[in-house]
Amino acid sequence: MTTHSTHLKSYHTGINPATINFWLDLGLLAIFLSAIASAFLTRSIHPWIGTSMAAGVLIHFALHWKWIAATAQRILKPMPIQVRAKALVDALMLIDFILLALSGGIVSLIYAPRVTSFHSWCMYALISLIAIHLAFNWKWLYTKIVKS
Repeated sequence: MTTHSTHLKSYHTGINPATINFWLDLGLLAIFLSAIASAFLTRSIHPWIGTSMAAGVLIHFALHWKWIAATAQRILKPMPIQVRAKALVDALMLIDFILLALSGGIVSLIYAPRVTSFHSWCMYALISLIAIHLAFNWKWLYTKIVKS
Protein backbone atom coordinates (compact mmCIF):
# COMPACT_ATOMS: atom_id res chain seq x y z
CA MET A 1 0.00 0.00 0.00
CA THR A 2 1.38 3.41 -0.96
CA THR A 3 1.51 6.03 1.77
CA HIS A 4 1.46 9.79 1.42
CA SER A 5 5.15 10.06 2.26
CA THR A 6 6.41 7.37 -0.12
CA HIS A 7 4.63 8.55 -3.26
CA LEU A 8 6.04 12.06 -2.89
CA LYS A 9 9.73 11.11 -2.55
CA SER A 10 10.60 12.08 -6.12
CA TYR A 11 10.53 15.80 -5.32
CA HIS A 12 13.94 17.25 -4.54
CA THR A 13 13.01 20.36 -2.60
CA GLY A 14 14.99 19.58 0.54
CA ILE A 15 11.72 19.71 2.50
CA ASN A 16 9.98 16.59 3.71
CA PRO A 17 7.25 15.89 1.10
CA ALA A 18 4.78 14.93 3.83
CA THR A 19 5.28 18.38 5.38
CA ILE A 20 4.58 20.05 2.02
CA ASN A 21 1.46 17.91 1.68
CA PHE A 22 0.30 18.78 5.20
CA TRP A 23 0.64 22.54 4.67
CA LEU A 24 -0.97 22.39 1.23
CA ASP A 25 -3.91 20.43 2.64
CA LEU A 26 -4.22 22.85 5.55
CA GLY A 27 -4.15 25.76 3.09
CA LEU A 28 -6.84 24.12 0.96
CA LEU A 29 -9.01 23.63 4.03
CA ALA A 30 -8.54 27.31 4.96
CA ILE A 31 -9.42 28.41 1.42
CA PHE A 32 -12.49 26.14 1.41
CA LEU A 33 -13.68 27.56 4.73
CA SER A 34 -13.05 31.08 3.39
CA ALA A 35 -15.11 30.25 0.31
CA ILE A 36 -17.99 29.09 2.50
CA ALA A 37 -17.78 32.21 4.68
CA SER A 38 -17.53 34.53 1.67
CA ALA A 39 -20.67 32.98 0.16
CA PHE A 40 -22.61 34.23 3.19
CA LEU A 41 -20.69 37.41 4.01
CA THR A 42 -19.31 39.05 0.89
CA ARG A 43 -20.06 37.50 -2.44
CA SER A 44 -17.81 39.91 -4.34
CA ILE A 45 -14.67 37.89 -3.53
CA HIS A 46 -16.31 34.47 -3.51
CA PRO A 47 -15.48 33.66 -7.19
CA TRP A 48 -11.84 34.63 -6.62
CA ILE A 49 -11.57 32.41 -3.58
CA GLY A 50 -13.15 29.59 -5.56
CA THR A 51 -10.64 30.10 -8.36
CA SER A 52 -7.75 29.96 -5.89
CA MET A 53 -9.27 26.76 -4.47
CA ALA A 54 -9.28 25.23 -7.96
CA ALA A 55 -5.60 26.15 -8.40
CA GLY A 56 -4.77 24.57 -5.03
CA VAL A 57 -6.65 21.39 -5.95
CA LEU A 58 -4.65 21.15 -9.19
CA ILE A 59 -1.41 21.42 -7.19
CA HIS A 60 -2.74 18.80 -4.77
CA PHE A 61 -3.42 16.45 -7.68
CA ALA A 62 0.04 17.05 -9.13
CA LEU A 63 1.65 16.13 -5.80
CA HIS A 64 -0.51 13.01 -5.49
CA TRP A 65 -0.46 11.91 -9.12
CA LYS A 66 1.65 8.78 -8.52
CA TRP A 67 -0.76 7.58 -5.82
CA ILE A 68 -3.76 8.38 -8.01
CA ALA A 69 -2.29 6.50 -10.99
CA ALA A 70 -1.23 3.52 -8.87
CA THR A 71 -4.65 3.27 -7.20
CA ALA A 72 -6.47 3.61 -10.53
CA GLN A 73 -4.39 0.77 -11.99
CA ARG A 74 -5.13 -1.46 -8.98
CA ILE A 75 -8.82 -0.61 -8.63
CA LEU A 76 -10.00 -3.77 -10.40
CA LYS A 77 -7.53 -5.96 -8.51
CA PRO A 78 -7.98 -7.21 -4.96
CA MET A 79 -7.05 -4.58 -2.37
CA PRO A 80 -7.90 -3.85 1.24
CA ILE A 81 -11.43 -2.51 1.68
CA GLN A 82 -10.14 0.64 3.38
CA VAL A 83 -7.94 1.50 0.37
CA ARG A 84 -10.88 0.87 -1.98
CA ALA A 85 -13.23 2.97 0.18
CA LYS A 86 -10.68 5.79 0.41
CA ALA A 87 -10.24 5.74 -3.38
CA LEU A 88 -14.03 5.88 -3.81
CA VAL A 89 -14.35 8.84 -1.44
CA ASP A 90 -11.47 10.63 -3.20
CA ALA A 91 -13.08 10.00 -6.61
CA LEU A 92 -16.41 11.32 -5.33
CA MET A 93 -14.61 14.38 -3.96
CA LEU A 94 -13.07 15.02 -7.37
CA ILE A 95 -16.40 14.65 -9.18
CA ASP A 96 -18.16 16.84 -6.62
CA PHE A 97 -15.44 19.49 -6.75
CA ILE A 98 -15.64 19.62 -10.56
CA LEU A 99 -19.42 20.03 -10.35
CA LEU A 100 -18.99 22.66 -7.63
CA ALA A 101 -16.46 24.62 -9.71
CA LEU A 102 -18.50 24.43 -12.91
CA SER A 103 -21.74 25.43 -11.20
CA GLY A 104 -19.88 28.22 -9.39
CA GLY A 105 -18.63 29.53 -12.72
CA ILE A 106 -22.15 29.53 -14.12
CA VAL A 107 -23.55 31.24 -11.02
CA SER A 108 -20.88 33.95 -11.16
CA LEU A 109 -21.67 34.71 -14.81
CA ILE A 110 -25.46 34.56 -14.92
CA TYR A 111 -28.40 34.52 -12.56
CA ALA A 112 -29.49 30.89 -12.39
CA PRO A 113 -31.49 29.96 -9.26
CA ARG A 114 -31.49 26.22 -9.97
CA VAL A 115 -27.75 26.22 -10.58
CA THR A 116 -27.27 28.21 -7.38
CA SER A 117 -29.24 25.58 -5.48
CA PHE A 118 -27.18 22.80 -7.13
CA HIS A 119 -23.97 24.70 -6.25
CA SER A 120 -25.07 24.84 -2.60
CA TRP A 121 -25.91 21.13 -2.62
CA CYS A 122 -22.45 20.35 -4.05
CA MET A 123 -20.86 22.41 -1.28
CA TYR A 124 -22.70 20.45 1.42
CA ALA A 125 -21.74 17.18 -0.26
CA LEU A 126 -18.09 18.28 -0.42
CA ILE A 127 -18.11 19.16 3.28
CA SER A 128 -19.36 15.65 4.03
CA LEU A 129 -16.80 14.02 1.75
CA ILE A 130 -13.98 16.10 3.25
CA ALA A 131 -15.04 14.95 6.72
CA ILE A 132 -14.92 11.32 5.57
CA HIS A 133 -11.57 11.94 3.85
CA LEU A 134 -10.16 13.40 7.08
CA ALA A 135 -11.50 10.42 9.02
CA PHE A 136 -9.69 8.03 6.67
CA ASN A 137 -6.47 10.02 7.18
CA TRP A 138 -6.71 10.70 10.91
CA LYS A 139 -3.58 8.66 11.75
CA TRP A 140 -1.50 10.66 9.28
CA LEU A 141 -2.99 13.92 10.59
CA TYR A 142 -2.33 12.91 14.19
CA THR A 143 1.28 12.10 13.35
CA LYS A 144 1.79 15.43 11.54
CA ILE A 145 0.07 17.58 14.17
CA VAL A 146 0.95 15.94 17.48
CA LYS A 147 4.25 14.23 16.78
CA SER A 148 5.93 16.97 14.71
